[in-house]
Amino acid sequence: MRKNDYLKSVLIVVLLGTLSIFTSTAVEGPNLVLNGDFELTEAPWGWSKNNADITLNEITDNSINIGTCRMPGATGARNINQKITLSHATTYLFNFTGRIQNSVGVSGSVENNNATKGGPGTITASIFPLDEDGTTVLPDALATFTTQSNANIVKSGEVVVPEGVPGVQIKISKDWNIVYIDDVSFRLKVDLWSGTHVNTASSFRVIPGNNNSISFISTEKISSVRIINICGQTVLSSSEVSDHIILPYGAKGILIAEAKTESGATLISRFINK
Repeated sequence: MRKNDYLKSVLIVVLLGTLSIFTSTAVEGPNLVLNGDFELTEAPWGWSKNNADITLNEITDNSINIGTCRMPGATGARNINQKITLSHATTYLFNFTGRIQNSVGVSGSVENNNATKGGPGTITASIFPLDEDGTTVLPDALATFTTQSNANIVKSGEVVVPEGVPGVQIKISKDWNIVYIDDVSFRLKVDLWSGTHVNTASSFRVIPGNNNSISFISTEKISSVRIINICGQTVLSSSEVSDHIILPYGAKGILIAEAKTESGATLISRFINK
């Protein structure tokens, strides 16, 4: 299992003669993939597979990290996939570790150059959107990651999920050769800004106060607001919005405010409630 990553940067803004300093921390939320580390030894496995010979919990010297997914069939295609329900549209971070090679063996010990197939095999990991009912997988991938490495390699990147998409399918496939996959994750990306606030291009901000209260600063009139935690759960939803609201007891840590304006716009602000 990978630990959450923390990336920090500093932004200095000069606006109308006012100097303001903001510190940004990009935080990865909990892993939304069930059994992304392939360490479950019994159902529910979390993953669907297109062939019964795929192993979802291989523990051998060839494994990447303890339990590992292995796709056999040196001359045939294989895939695993999993659907994930999402609570809101935003940016997510996808990650997996994998390698592909002619036959079984430890990382880097076997070439990826199948003479029968005429070249190296490829691992393809794609993130597909689900339709509005959350059942049908749509054909155009939101993001795709590929590798032909015969040694363990980490592939990662951002996936932007647009409005109206209730979930995604993660599909990891190979065309031929033997594949090892581990540490698959799909996490909410949360960018937190703290510091002195100025009237920047962002038109919506949340200011935490005392006794679980939060205040809003917005250039547009807000008609409703929803507060979401980093697990994607709604902790408060209200259509009666004044300049501040009281959060429920226990609504602490990293939170996301999603506001709807009278003009129909959606505004997002991320904050920490201590």
